[in-house]
Amino acid sequence: MAIAAFAPKYAWDFNALLSSITIVINVVIGFGMLLANRKYLQGLDEMQRKILFDAMAFSLGVGLVLGTSYELLEDIQLI
Repeated sequence: MAIAAFAPKYAWDFNALLSSITIVINVVIGFGMLLANRKYLQGLDEMQRKILFDAMAFSLGVGLVLGTSYELLEDIQLI
């Protein structure tokens, strides 16, 4: 996240290709985090898994990953 946020300004002067690549990498790592969280939740008992999986794993996770990525697109002047 820090590379995607600060490198376009300080490392490659808002190069669109490099900035886009870092955003894609950020999204892929974020979805990897979601899959790891999903695997953890599947190891819980049925009631805990249902509550946590439905409430947190997708709605909060996807909102966090895509929301921060969208914000970065604005910060690095791609939108």
